[in-house]
Amino acid sequence: MGIRDRFADQYARQKTMTGPEKKANDIIGKLMMKKAIVPIAAMVVIVAIGIVVKIPWWALVGLEVLAAVGGYFYLKNEGKVPGIHTICW
Repeated sequence: MGIRDRFADQYARQKTMTGPEKKANDIIGKLMMKKAIVPIAAMVVIVAIGIVVKIPWWALVGLEVLAAVGGYFYLKNEGKVPGIHTICW
Protein backbone atom coordinates (compact mmCIF):
# COMPACT_ATOMS: atom_id res chain seq x y z
CA MET A 1 0.00 0.00 0.00
CA GLY A 2 1.51 3.31 -1.07
CA ILE A 3 1.74 6.42 1.03
CA ARG A 4 -0.99 8.08 -0.98
CA ASP A 5 -3.37 5.19 -0.28
CA ARG A 6 -2.60 5.32 3.43
CA PHE A 7 -3.35 9.04 3.65
CA ALA A 8 -6.52 8.61 1.60
CA ASP A 9 -7.64 5.80 3.91
CA GLN A 10 -6.87 7.86 7.01
CA TYR A 11 -8.69 10.91 5.58
CA ALA A 12 -11.76 8.82 4.77
CA ARG A 13 -11.73 7.34 8.29
CA GLN A 14 -11.58 10.83 9.82
CA LYS A 15 -14.58 12.00 7.82
CA THR A 16 -16.74 9.13 9.08
CA MET A 17 -15.84 9.56 12.78
CA THR A 18 -18.59 10.42 15.21
CA GLY A 19 -18.28 13.23 17.78
CA PRO A 20 -17.02 11.06 20.68
CA GLU A 21 -14.50 9.32 18.40
CA LYS A 22 -13.10 12.68 17.24
CA LYS A 23 -12.88 13.92 20.82
CA ALA A 24 -11.06 10.74 21.93
CA ASN A 25 -8.69 11.02 18.96
CA ASP A 26 -7.90 14.65 19.87
CA ILE A 27 -7.26 13.74 23.52
CA ILE A 28 -4.93 10.88 22.58
CA GLY A 29 -3.09 13.17 20.16
CA LYS A 30 -2.56 15.79 22.87
CA LEU A 31 -1.33 13.16 25.33
CA MET A 32 1.16 11.80 22.78
CA MET A 33 2.41 15.31 22.03
CA LYS A 34 3.09 15.81 25.75
CA LYS A 35 5.09 12.58 25.79
CA ALA A 36 6.99 13.64 22.65
CA ILE A 37 8.50 16.58 24.52
CA VAL A 38 11.05 14.28 26.23
CA PRO A 39 12.76 13.01 23.02
CA ILE A 40 12.61 16.46 21.41
CA ALA A 41 14.23 18.07 24.45
CA ALA A 42 16.89 15.35 24.48
CA MET A 43 17.76 16.09 20.85
CA VAL A 44 18.04 19.83 21.52
CA VAL A 45 20.31 19.14 24.51
CA ILE A 46 22.49 16.83 22.38
CA VAL A 47 22.91 19.55 19.74
CA ALA A 48 23.68 22.21 22.36
CA ILE A 49 26.26 20.03 24.10
CA GLY A 50 27.75 19.04 20.74
CA ILE A 51 28.24 22.68 19.78
CA VAL A 52 29.73 23.66 23.14
CA VAL A 53 32.09 20.67 23.31
CA LYS A 54 32.85 21.00 19.57
CA ILE A 55 31.99 17.42 18.65
CA PRO A 56 32.57 16.71 14.92
CA TRP A 57 29.46 17.11 12.79
CA TRP A 58 29.39 13.44 11.75
CA ALA A 59 29.46 12.28 15.37
CA LEU A 60 26.70 14.74 16.23
CA VAL A 61 24.57 13.42 13.37
CA GLY A 62 25.17 9.87 14.60
CA LEU A 63 24.09 10.83 18.11
CA GLU A 64 20.97 12.52 16.72
CA VAL A 65 20.08 9.39 14.73
CA LEU A 66 20.47 7.27 17.87
CA ALA A 67 18.30 9.74 19.79
CA ALA A 68 15.66 9.65 17.05
CA VAL A 69 15.54 5.84 17.06
CA GLY A 70 15.38 5.82 20.85
CA GLY A 71 12.62 8.45 20.78
CA TYR A 72 10.65 6.35 18.31
CA PHE A 73 10.73 3.30 20.56
CA TYR A 74 10.03 5.43 23.64
CA LEU A 75 6.90 6.88 22.04
CA LYS A 76 5.87 3.50 20.70
CA ASN A 77 6.14 2.03 24.19
CA GLU A 78 4.35 4.99 25.82
CA GLY A 79 1.52 4.78 23.29
CA LYS A 80 0.64 1.19 24.11
CA VAL A 81 -2.64 0.65 25.89
CA PRO A 82 -2.30 -1.75 28.84
CA GLY A 83 -4.25 -4.95 28.37
CA ILE A 84 -4.41 -4.74 24.57
CA HIS A 85 -1.95 -6.97 22.76
CA THR A 86 -1.26 -6.64 19.05
CA ILE A 87 -0.06 -9.44 16.86
CA CYS A 88 2.81 -8.56 14.54
CA TRP A 89 3.57 -10.88 11.65
